[in-house]
Amino acid sequence: WNLPRRGPTRDLPPELERDLAKWRAAVRDYLSIVCSLSDRCVIVTNSSPPWVENCIERFAPELKPFFGRPGGPTVAYAGEVLLQARAAQSSSCCCPIWWTT
Repeated sequence: WNLPRRGPTRDLPPELERDLAKWRAAVRDYLSIVCSLSDRCVIVTNSSPPWVENCIERFAPELKPFFGRPGGPTVAYAGEVLLQARAAQSSSCCCPIWWTT
């Protein structure tokens, strides 16, 4: 797509904008259904924060309300969760496997 990684997004080509409009509608419908059928919806990613938030802001800002409401999806950055789990266990565990970073 040749989009810059940072900074303002220039106008997208019409074909890409059409594809993204279909994707936005599908994600909106999916999140609506998942959140109505479950007590918790978690998006798990290996990316670094705030990648998901940046993508929503850049490509689907109309989805932001889903993420800010009670019962809406949350984002779990797997690397951060792993570091937190290791830190919590290393402070109370003598197992050397948890001592590595």
